[in-house]
Order: sequence, then C-alpha cells, then structure tokens
Amino acid sequence: MTNKSSNKKKIIIASGGTGGHFYPGYAIGKELISKGYEVLFVIKKSKSAEDKLEKEGLNYTDISLVGLPREFDLRRYIKFIIKLVQSIKMAKNLIDDYKPNAVLAMGGYVSFPFVFWAKIKKINIYLHEANSKIGLVNKLALKHCKILFLGLPIVEKLDNAELVGTPVRKEFCDEETQKPPKKSTNKTVLIFGGSQGASGINNAMIHIVREQKLKNTRFIHVTGQLGYKEIKKEYTNSKRVKVLEYTEDIHTYMAKADLVVSRAGASTVSELIALRKPAILVPYPFATNNHQYENAKIIASFGCARLVSQNDDLEKNIYDELKDLIYKENLLKMGQNYDNLLLPKPCKSATKIANHIAKEI
Repeated sequence: MTNKSSNKKKIIIASGGTGGHFYPGYAIGKELISKGYEVLFVIKKSKSAEDKLEKEGLNYTDISLVGLPREFDLRRYIKFIIKLVQSIKMAKNLIDDYKPNAVLAMGGYVSFPFVFWAKIKKINIYLHEANSKIGLVNKLALKHCKILFLGLPIVEKLDNAELVGTPVRKEFCDEETQKPPKKSTNKTVLIFGGSQGASGINNAMIHIVREQKLKNTRFIHVTGQLGYKEIKKEYTNSKRVKVLEYTEDIHTYMAKADLVVSRAGASTVSELIALRKPAILVPYPFATNNHQYENAKIIASFGCARLVSQNDDLEKNIYDELKDLIYKENLLKMGQNYDNLLLPKPCKSATKIANHIAKEI
C-alpha cells in the first residue's frame, strides 16, 4: 500500500465512495501526483471508485463507515458507533504507518477519523466543502483546518475559507467535450440522478417519454442501479430513448445533450458549470439541510437552470419546463447566461487547490 522508502511528501485524501465526494478528491489527487507528491486515497467501499483507482494503479485503501442516522433507530445507532470506533482505530494505524504531511478531507463521514487524528498529531488539515451549506463533519473540523476550500458561495463569513470551485475530472475539460452540441432540429435530453438513481425523476420521465408529446426529441436515461431492469422494460417499445444503468462516461453524454434533467448535487452542478449546460434541476427533497435546493438556486438565479421541486405535480412541472425550453431559443440563452455566473472555473479548481497545498507543506 505504501512506499516507505519514498522521499516524496505524502498526502492522504479522504474522498468517500460516492461520485460527489470521490471524483473531486480524485481530480485533486491526480493534480498533486503530477506535481510530484505521493497520494493515498481513502474511500468508502465502492466498486466504481475501486475500479477507477485500480485501473490507473493509484494508491488507495477503503474504510467501512456508515452515516449518522437522522432519525432515532437504536440498531442503526449501535452500528454507527461500532463502525465509527473501528474506523478511528484504522485511521490512527494508517496515519502512523503512512506518516502524511497533510490530510485533505472532502467532506462526509469518511473524513472524520482522519481529521480527528491529524489534529491530534499536528498534521496540516485541509477541507473541501462542495455544497453551499457546510456539512456536519466540516463544521466540526473547521477551526482546526488551514483552509476550507469552497465549491459554491456560502452565507457564513469565514477567515480561513476560499472560494475555488469543485474540481471535475479532466474529461470534462477536454477540447472535444467542451464543444457545444451540433445544431439540429432534434434535441437531446440527458436524464440522470446519481449512481443509485432518483426514483422521482425516473418515474416522471418514464411517463413523459412514453406519452411522446415532445416531438423531435431523443432521450438518454441513466437510471442508476435501483430499478434499472424495471425502467428498461418500461421503455421496451420506445425508439427515442437510450437506457443505461450507470456510466463512467457521463461527460460524453452530457456534452452531447442540449438539456440535462438531474438532481442538484454539488458535483453535478459543477459539471454543468464546466460544460455551460442548460438544466432542469430537481433537488433531492431529503438532502441534509436542503443543500441541493441551495445548490440549484445559485445557478437558477442566473438563468442557467430551471428549478423544479419534487412534489405531486413533478411530472407536469418537468413536462411544462421541457416544452418551454425545447421549442424556443431559451436553451441558447441559458447557455449564454453562464457568462454572468461569477464563480471559479471547475476545470481550474483542482490546480488551485493543489497549488495551495503545495505552498504550505
């Protein structure tokens, strides 16, 4: 796992297992490696994250940890405590063995054990908060970190915070991916809700696509792991939709799309900004502190996206927005509105963060 003879400075990146935490940490790690640093990725067990790291021969380990239950459930609380104690012990052993010069925590529960021991052992701590509301772990670690890197603007005024954006993978920044879709009377709509899926969006879009009210429109529906087989069956007789369970090439499909329908996780918002992509955003209604709504509101307020709440009228409201956007010049205008979005460029965020860390360790 480690190269004890290496004289390179070492950094642990606690980057979780879901795409929202993993890929920004992965992008920063790749940048640091290119600058000559040794990086150890710590992830929550995840096949997609493990496959990505193994394919590139990158140094990683996984940690078993569950989130803090939001509602009282004795069994889940006991499981949480047991996993937390185990992970804290594992983090101590890992830090003692690896001897990092810095810990970069990307938020989420995987970060906590490493921030905990980095504070005790006086190792430089850096945090990244992708959302527009600071998460619990980052709040706990805030006063102990050198810098809190912000993906989106926050309400709080903090002396040790800097707005740098949320990094995206280099694939989003490639010249080919950055090209706008070819002009055509036929529009392409990309639908996705994350690796697990988004049942609200999935169910609404199934009905919209099957009813075939939107003419000259094709769809790419990335369903997520939950319900993929059932959703594919629903589309059996539709020739206008390509159905995928999951894809590592979301950048390719997003680049081809004229419009995106998705959740409003921070990484998704960052990818939309990187590609200047018009979107209909349906925030996950049960997200902690309603942070997805706050994320969506930032780009919607500049006219780059339409914000639709998940309620009993979701199907109608998405359809109304689709109809309004697809048959008018609104899509072109929404893309142009990104010029007014005074936020850091996601394609430069990993470099900014890596440079900050490199200056201090």
